[in-house]
Amino acid sequence: FITLINTYRIYSWLIIFQHFIHERIDAEPFFVRLIIESFFSIRSVHNLRPGCLPFKHDPVKKHELYMKEWAKHPIPGENKRLSLRWAIREFMLHQSFPAVTPADLARKREPNCEWIPQRYL
Repeated sequence: FITLINTYRIYSWLIIFQHFIHERIDAEPFFVRLIIESFFSIRSVHNLRPGCLPFKHDPVKKHELYMKEWAKHPIPGENKRLSLRWAIREFMLHQSFPAVTPADLARKREPNCEWIPQRYL
């Protein structure tokens, strides 16, 4: 019974904190906003088992939060590597390949005497 009261206090504190902070979320710096938005990914548990917390973390909401932050702050140097990849791709596409004619294929070649296939077994 005592743990149920303590968990109810934590849960009610989180709800009060969410309502209080919801108005000021845009005025806060980035790291404070990230901490505050992570509280919104907490959802309540309706069928509470004894000894368990009355809330769970919503993985979908947490993933949406991370996706939003990843879009705002990409990996350093990611755009540079992307432009480098495209430059290499374009360079390779513009290279001319040697043309092989049927006369080249029909030409008789001398065998290489230094290389002789060996029987290994």
